[in-house]
Amino acid sequence: MPNQIVDFGKFVVWRFTGEHYATQAFICSHGGYDDNDGSFTLPDYNSGAPEMLFYGPHGQPITVGRCNHVIAQPDPKQEATAIAGPGSNIWNYRLSKFPSDWFDNATVSAKRAKETHDVNHDIILLKDQAGPTFLGEVIGTLDQRGIRYLAFHFMACRSTG
Repeated sequence: MPNQIVDFGKFVVWRFTGEHYATQAFICSHGGYDDNDGSFTLPDYNSGAPEMLFYGPHGQPITVGRCNHVIAQPDPKQEATAIAGPGSNIWNYRLSKFPSDWFDNATVSAKRAKETHDVNHDIILLKDQAGPTFLGEVIGTLDQRGIRYLAFHFMACRSTG
């Protein structure tokens, strides 16, 4: 079955299985936070989901290699530095497009995770556009469309300033 990219306007979702969404998605983008960006509330699906997993501390960048390393793990949650549960108030990070070669590497890592550990991950990628896209927009758009991942893996920098 071919992989499928689903367009949501400001971002796309690469669905590993093609026709169906996986239970977890990796948000692969550049990221940052300014005090004017505010916060948003992670939805609560009344099932203990979703969780937002972070792989670097607030105010700090993460390395590109870290993203691919985490995606390829059998249980990425073990690599998280912070986890926010459903209904949590989260910084509304600004997101922007990853270079295409980074996205290609992320999809290769997701395929490796499937082959090695039999886990499926979708990948959320920001598109080129004018103006910022915020984490809350991405989560809200998916929620409005009825796409409810059990876990979001935030693979962007959390730099401030």
